[in-house]
Amino acid sequence: MEQFSSLILPLVLFVAILYFLMIRPQSKQQKERRLMLASLRTRDKVITIGGLHGTIIKVKEDTVILRIAQNVEVEFEKSAIQTITNRNYKDSAPVAVKEKKATKKAEPVEEEEIKENSQDENANQNVGENADNNVHEENEDNKEDNEK
Repeated sequence: MEQFSSLILPLVLFVAILYFLMIRPQSKQQKERRLMLASLRTRDKVITIGGLHGTIIKVKEDTVILRIAQNVEVEFEKSAIQTITNRNYKDSAPVAVKEKKATKKAEPVEEEEIKENSQDENANQNVGENADNNVHEENEDNKEDNEK
């Protein structure tokens, strides 16, 4: 019986040390990462895990669209975002639909937010149209060069 009790104390100490040195810090980092990904919003400057620097144009449920150069937009999984560089995500609450617990009705959205969103969407459409026009013009230029 004494041997059994003498083995329990080192085992408990080992598990406690393992918890405080490995498990707890890792769960804390995961919580911070979830908070950062939940707080992503348009106009955030971010760095992906692959090292691409870009600005978020649109945030979807599981993906974000980044502008990495003029007229170059790329869609990434949210999990591919490593850091937000232009603001501290810990200071801002996650962007989500606010619901009342008792009635389950969405709170009204302010008119300014609606105007900003519609302006962003219009800008995105214009960028896409300009990119399409540029590609079309380049194709016509290439055809003319080939004919010469």
